[in-house]
Amino acid sequence: MASLEVDHPKLNKHLKTPDLFYAEAHPHSTLASTEVVEGSDVDGSTHTVKGTLTIRGKAKLVTFLANVAVADGRLNAKTELALDRQDFGVTDPGRPDDLVQDNVVFTTDLRASKPGV
Repeated sequence: MASLEVDHPKLNKHLKTPDLFYAEAHPHSTLASTEVVEGSDVDGSTHTVKGTLTIRGKAKLVTFLANVAVADGRLNAKTELALDRQDFGVTDPGRPDDLVQDNVVFTTDLRASKPGV
């Protein structure tokens, strides 16, 4: 969270404060997968992923769908995960005219390759 960057400098600074992600006390968020199972009944998804997501020091079990492809020593994985920020202690109510909502959508596009590929 300490390296989080957004396009708006004022928002970038505010996201790292104790009101939100509290990056000074919690510089990292992690996802530790415990199970990745091939198969999904949703178009565009190939796998179901289960794991523990930790944000602001609060851990929560999560399950989400992902599109995973492995070819030529390369892994590509994409997912979109909706979370309730309050489950992780991110409780700043914002201002009445803000776009702050409890449900936050995280989108990831992971690309990895075996060493030497």
